[in-house]
Amino acid sequence: MDFGIGYSDDIERTKTVMLQVVAEKEVCLKRPKPRVFAGDFAASSVNNFCRPCVRTDDYCDVLWELAEERKLNWRMPEHQSLVPSMMYIFIPKRPHRPMMKYGETTG
Repeated sequence: MDFGIGYSDDIERTKTVMLQVVAEKEVCLKRPKPRVFAGDFAASSVNNFCRPCVRTDDYCDVLWELAEERKLNWRMPEHQSLVPSMMYIFIPKRPHRPMMKYGETTG
């Protein structure tokens, strides 16, 4: 499962929350241990990956349930800082200058 957090958010706290969510799922295997790690830097978020181990038959159910759990858990006030927000940087255009003709000099 992939999910993003803001650049200023605490990655260790994010790992803790996701590992708690995984630990509460009985179908998630204890061995090998689940992994949560930062894997990608996007325009407005650090994309993290959660890799719990489950039986093949349970894979889709766990994937969908964890996505729903993540959304529901992050609505709680103590987890609000873990929800990424879009960051926009506006760069003003430079004023248009007409092109000079070949051999022409400025001023």
